[in-house]
Amino acid sequence: MKRTTISLPDDLVVALEREARRGRQSRSEVARVALRAYLQVGNGGTRELPFAAVGHNEAARPAAELDQLLREEWADHIERDSFDDRGR
Repeated sequence: MKRTTISLPDDLVVALEREARRGRQSRSEVARVALRAYLQVGNGGTRELPFAAVGHNEAARPAAELDQLLREEWADHIERDSFDDRGR
């Protein structure tokens, strides 16, 4: 096991210490459990991939339509990013 130093805002430190006291655990153990849950590692299961089901729907579409599929799924993000790039 390696030691790591991180900086936390005061409110997070208070919450971490409170949870450690409540569970009669070290702050390090509480942080390890929280990080494992957040990062979805070490739980013996499979890690969720956020883009694995992008554009998933009942009607399967061929990979050749990927560009169109992404335009449809991410239209509002693409429009917002293009808008921001023009400086408006």
